[in-house]
This record gives sequence, structure tokens and C-alpha cells, in this order.
Amino acid sequence: MKKTFATLAATAAGCLVFTVGAQAASYTFTFDGNDILDTSWVTNSIFNATSSPVEAGLYDGASKVTTDSGTFNTYTSRLQSILYGVAYGVGYANDYRLTSFNLWGLGDTGGADAPEWGEEYVVTDLTWDYAGTTDAEGWEAFLYADAGTLGETVPTYAATGSIEESYANGLSLRYSDADLSALTFSITIELADDFDDWYMDEEGTLVLWLGGTWVDADANWVADYQTNMVLTGTQIPEPGTMLLFGAGLIGLAGVARRRQ
Repeated sequence: MKKTFATLAATAAGCLVFTVGAQAASYTFTFDGNDILDTSWVTNSIFNATSSPVEAGLYDGASKVTTDSGTFNTYTSRLQSILYGVAYGVGYANDYRLTSFNLWGLGDTGGADAPEWGEEYVVTDLTWDYAGTTDAEGWEAFLYADAGTLGETVPTYAATGSIEESYANGLSLRYSDADLSALTFSITIELADDFDDWYMDEEGTLVLWLGGTWVDADANWVADYQTNMVLTGTQIPEPGTMLLFGAGLIGLAGVARRRQ
């Protein structure tokens, strides 16, 4: 019985220690290859001139590519959507692949135009470690910063291995929906307690802005790619909840001790 009491007490203490520090809301969002290489632009092309995905009302699946031939998107005009389709068709014909991408999570920090894509949230503490993971074989998740991320540290995902292996592991524009759905990724982010900029006022639902790179079979850059995703996350229990849990365990430990 003493061993049981010691175990319960230690567990409770651990939960209580966990409550120390600022409280914030953490959510885990999961997405897959279909969310990343969304092709809804085929049927959702814009006919009237707009300047951004938000103005066009495209919070999910708006896309933009920058190639040597120019920049094309699916949200400023019907002509732009057609040109984007041509660029996508070239990528399909040549089996271009997305071998790396990053999320943002920092709103308009650094002058980024994330809000124009519908991303309003800002991670509360820039030193807090984003928890990016992937179940996609041949991919890894890590934190990264360079000129392309405006010097900001952001969660990044990349296909691993040699040039040939990285290309083989990449997300092909030729993949079927089933192939893409098998490639899953996730991100856990921390938001302020008073955060209320949920998409459509649905708690736990956010618009995430994503940027990546298309390459050819020789790992040569062929395009920069951007898109957005509407995702609903799962909330991680807050420290307050763990405090109650810890208090409950202490109570159980006391009962166990009295029954010796």
C-alpha cells in the first residue's frame, strides 16, 4: 500500500508542477496531402477581379505558384486561374513534386501577407517550441529560419534522403486522392487564452497559410507554391484541467493511505 501511495503522490505532484507558468490554449491540427495540393480551384475559379484569397472568399484551397514564367494564382481573376491551371498541368506532365513546405503561425509578423490568406492567429510566445510531426514515410518535421521565412522561426516539413530519395518521397502532382490522404502531418500551436479569431466563429477552427517548393526529378527548383487550409484542431487539456486532476489524485492517495 505504501508503494501505491507513493506512486499516486508522485503522479499528483507532477501534475501540480505542470500547472506552473502562463496558461494558454494549445491545439493540434492534422492535415494530409489533399489539403496541401488542393485542386478545388478547378471548380472554384474566380470570375470577378479580386486582390487576395480573403477578398475572393477563398479561405481553403486558394493557390499561387511562382515559376520562371511568372506568378499565377486562383483568386484574382478567371484568366489567372487559367494560367495557374496551365502551370499545374506542366507540373503534372513533368511529375514535379513538393519536397518541402512550412507553416507560418505568426500573422503579419515580418510584413508577411498571411492575413490576406485568412490566417489571423499569432503564436503567443515565439520561443515556444512548435510541435510539428508527420506520419508520412520519408518526411521529417523541424524548426527552421532563413530569408524565405523572413528570418522568423517556423515549423517546417521536408522529404528526407538523397536527391533521388527526397524526390521519391515528395508529394507528386500526379498522386491520386488516396495516395495524398496517406501522407499525414500535424502541428500543435499555442494561442493566447483570450484568442477569439476562430474561422467562422467556430472554436478550434483556423485558416493555416502554407508555403513550399516544387522540384523536378533532379531536385532543381521549378516553382514556389502557396496555399491555405481550413482545419479544425483538437484542444490539449490546459494546465487548469491538470491541476484538478492532480488534486484528485492527491485525494485518492489520501484515501489509500487512510485505508492501510
